[in-house]
Amino acid sequence: MGEKDRHFDGHEHRFAITRPTRDDPTLVLCPQCQGLGKVFPAPLDSAQVQFGCSSCGLSKRREPQSRLFQWQSSDPTDSYFGYSLWLNIPCCGERLWVFNRRHWDLLFSYVKAEHRERAQGEYGWRNASIVSRLPPWISSKKNREVVVKALLTLKEKALWGE
Repeated sequence: MGEKDRHFDGHEHRFAITRPTRDDPTLVLCPQCQGLGKVFPAPLDSAQVQFGCSSCGLSKRREPQSRLFQWQSSDPTDSYFGYSLWLNIPCCGERLWVFNRRHWDLLFSYVKAEHRERAQGEYGWRNASIVSRLPPWISSKKNREVVVKALLTLKEKALWGE
């Protein structure tokens, strides 16, 4: 079994993956024009986040008071503005979605892997990593091919390229 067939859970916390960066913003649906919008840290102020849409020019900033997650919803949203995620697709009777490239990379590595490893952390077993909290339908071997295909469709929609 090659390294490409393995995924090792690096204990990426499920909330850390949702924090956008300038290089890897959260991709969302613009509430004004339904085009591709991005949520990213505001310049020079890591406490604020900013939304921007290159299609219609809508721009907003806010200081996050608390972060609300709608992950189990049929319309998953970003955690700062509550905007619908750009990268979501029906899959296996559920909704598959990702926040950003880092989230996509992690899911793709995990789903396509035939062998998935988890190790005890410094303080014992943890259940806060993103892969430990994935719904069973994503982790299921019987859904692997369908989920990988859906993730590849999302990658095309994101226009990341290589």
